[in-house]
Amino acid sequence: MTSIFSVKGLVAAVTGGGTGIGREVSHALVAAGASKVYILGRRGVELDHCKTTSSKPSAIIPIICDVTSRNSLDAATAQIRSEAGYINLLFANAGINDIPKAVMDPSSVQSLQEGLQTIVDVDMYAEVYRINTLGTLETIIAFLALLDEGNRRNILFQTSQVLITSSITGTAKATYGNFGYAASKAAIGLLAKQLSGILMPHHIRINVLVAGIYGQGMTAGMLQMLTRDDPTKKGSIQRKYIPAERAGSVIDLTGTVLFLASRAGGYISGAEIVSDGGLLAVPPSWAVPTPLSEFFGDIS
Repeated sequence: MTSIFSVKGLVAAVTGGGTGIGREVSHALVAAGASKVYILGRRGVELDHCKTTSSKPSAIIPIICDVTSRNSLDAATAQIRSEAGYINLLFANAGINDIPKAVMDPSSVQSLQEGLQTIVDVDMYAEVYRINTLGTLETIIAFLALLDEGNRRNILFQTSQVLITSSITGTAKATYGNFGYAASKAAIGLLAKQLSGILMPHHIRINVLVAGIYGQGMTAGMLQMLTRDDPTKKGSIQRKYIPAERAGSVIDLTGTVLFLASRAGGYISGAEIVSDGGLLAVPPSWAVPTPLSEFFGDIS
């Protein structure tokens, strides 16, 4: 039975592979049998750390790459083509957040307007879109030939796949002011749907992992600031905010990715898989606590 979740022989490319979700997924793929995992990112030190801390460092190949640069992506795909010749999985994970510089005060139209004017940073929004949305699209385009070759090699039962990291922020009605990030992730959902139809005749699948509050990645820093306890421990978060009463763990994250990447997930295409502990089920699709420290109850 365990063989259906194996990724033995799989060749993958992971953007944003040096830290957070990308690092954990890269390690999990190698541990589950992937023959090569190319990790792409802008910071060599973090990529090297991901490699050396893997259970099989020889299977992880770091590549310095900027997903917003076609030249950089072309250089990365050229290296992979010369070394492996193909990939079976592209995990498009690179992204940034826009952290609000102020807290919105909705008590009056004037205070709300002033808060929004402070929060909205045109340059930051443009950068978030450039990396999260355009960077994801450019990455997928750059890797199409390698994904197609993965199908032609016919090494795995399941066809080639693009798996994109998204966020419940792109779906939730509630907000703490990171509008640029939320909009960029909402755009990812539509982008994936449209590309899924275009690539279907070529047997390249596209799926989206919609992540909730996790102990890794972008939300890790927020969790560390708000609680002294392990946020992934059951009971650490109030049920009225996350029904699972905890943040997502490495197992929750990597288990979902391994399912989608393995034979077990080979029949899934064009799907958005939500992994949020039931967060979006809380009306109105997540009631953001104010202040955020209330998320964990009394932590004094």
